[in-house]
Amino acid sequence: MLSAICADSDITAVIWFDEIRMLPCVMLSTTLGLIDADTANNLITARYKDKVRNIVNQVSLPICHQLVDDTTDVPKFTDAAKFLPCVVKPVDDSGSFGVVKCTNSTQVMQAIDFIKNRPQHISGYRRMPQALIAIYRRR
Repeated sequence: MLSAICADSDITAVIWFDEIRMLPCVMLSTTLGLIDADTANNLITARYKDKVRNIVNQVSLPICHQLVDDTTDVPKFTDAAKFLPCVVKPVDDSGSFGVVKCTNSTQVMQAIDFIKNRPQHISGYRRMPQALIAIYRRR
C-alpha cells in the first residue's frame, strides 16, 4: 500500500530510524527504483550479523567473535581465562539488549543465563540458541 501511495510522488530517498524498519524501507526503496537488487541484497546481508560473520569467515579475515552453544560450549569457554575480558551478546535480529562486558567467568555465566532466560527480545525478535562472545585481543 505504501509503495502505491509513493509511486505518484517524487521521492528521492527512504530513511529509517531504527533496525525494525530497515527491511521494509529496503523493499520500498527497491520498489521505487531508488536502489538496485544488489544494493538491497547487500543491505539485507549486513542486517543479519550471522550472514556477515559467515562472509567474513569465508574470505579468511581475522575475527574475534565466538559463538557458544547455551548448554555445551559454555563450561569450556568459562574455564579459559585467555578469553577474558570479553563481551557476551545475545544472537537475535536486535542483539543490543542484554550485551554485557565480562571480566571473569562468573559474569560470563550470569550473562549467558540472562540470555537463556529471555528467549524473545523485548521488541518481539526471537533469539538463536547461542550467545556471541566478543573477545578483546590483548596487545
